[in-house]
Amino acid sequence: MRESDTKEAETRTLRRHRPLRRLRVDWLLAVVAFAAAAVLVHPRYDSIDAATMGQVAENILHHGTPLVRLDFPASVIRTFRLGTPYASYGLGMSLVWVPFLAVAQLAGLSPLALVALVGPLLLGLTAFAIYGLSEALGASRRQATMVTVALVYGTFLFTYGTTYYSEPAVACCVAWALLALVRLDGSWRWGALLGFCLGFSVLLRTDSAPLVLLPFVVALAVRRTPRRTWMLVIAGALPELVVWAWYDLARYGSLFSSGYSNTGQGFTHPFGDGLVGLLVSPGKGFVWFAPVVILAVMATAASWRRWPLPTLLAWVLVVGRILFYSSWWAWDGGLSFGPRFLVPAVPALGVMLTAWVMDSDRNRRRMALALGLVVIGSLLALLGAVSFGSWGTNAPAGSWHSAPVVIVLNAHLH
Repeated sequence: MRESDTKEAETRTLRRHRPLRRLRVDWLLAVVAFAAAAVLVHPRYDSIDAATMGQVAENILHHGTPLVRLDFPASVIRTFRLGTPYASYGLGMSLVWVPFLAVAQLAGLSPLALVALVGPLLLGLTAFAIYGLSEALGASRRQATMVTVALVYGTFLFTYGTTYYSEPAVACCVAWALLALVRLDGSWRWGALLGFCLGFSVLLRTDSAPLVLLPFVVALAVRRTPRRTWMLVIAGALPELVVWAWYDLARYGSLFSSGYSNTGQGFTHPFGDGLVGLLVSPGKGFVWFAPVVILAVMATAASWRRWPLPTLLAWVLVVGRILFYSSWWAWDGGLSFGPRFLVPAVPALGVMLTAWVMDSDRNRRRMALALGLVVIGSLLALLGAVSFGSWGTNAPAGSWHSAPVVIVLNAHLH
């Protein structure tokens, strides 16, 4: 056989196996993320939010209704506006937990035996989507892997992958929605997937309507999406939005009310104070809990030159969430690790980080800067995951006394 024929045969073999190799990287990243979080997850509810959503899930499983009878003190119910007979939290997380509770019951396991794995599973799915997004934007397998590792392990996204909060589920929806938007080519699967992610994000948390659904709808309009694709997106989102509308009408009698209506627990916090707190405060600053946002800012111009619409959408998803919660009465997310409400914004940084990695892959100084920020973020994320139960503090939110390192040290010393 001639040498040219041999090279041609080798090229055909590589092309034939490339999709399989790419798929293995996807799955490897997802499985490793799941396993890492599963080792650190705690088999008990970590908040009133989780306990309430757990009661809703158990009632749906055993009685076929989301009605609840909350066993919390009256003062707690009033303070957090938990609501009876309907919980004030989104229905989505409870619906996700129902099949896990059912399987645990059939297997004779404790109710939380499998529910505890939902957070790690969501983290794995998010890693899968972030890798796919980066690769869809043009990154190589190695570059996409670096972006995925930076966001999954170098931010507090990993910490929340070990919890029962709903924010990691919204982050997963955002990651997959971005991937579907970039991949949108008229085929039914990407359009339906995009619609499902948008609709389910609203079912998880009502704030996703202005913070996730609306920006994506505007992006679809700007890119002049064909009518057929619009119909696929609507078909994917409609079932979840119908359930959300029914649940809100049953709870509040309106689609424009919430469990915090008429309680004084709305947008009552000074905007400037909350904005600074969410950005740079020691206990809740986004820049400390997701240091790679610095790289995202530096790579914005390069990202805009390559992908104008995804870049703009990504920053709207990030900045819009920061501005929205800056004046919220509990802007800090309560007794939580870092700015909990900003967790769903983390996957959006993947667009700008992909541009950074593609431009800096052979630049040692720039990659050293990226590595340093990822290491800092990883240590902080790991600290949050292993310090479960030590997040609560009486120190003012955003002060140095509420910084994660100080909280954990105080908990171990006292």
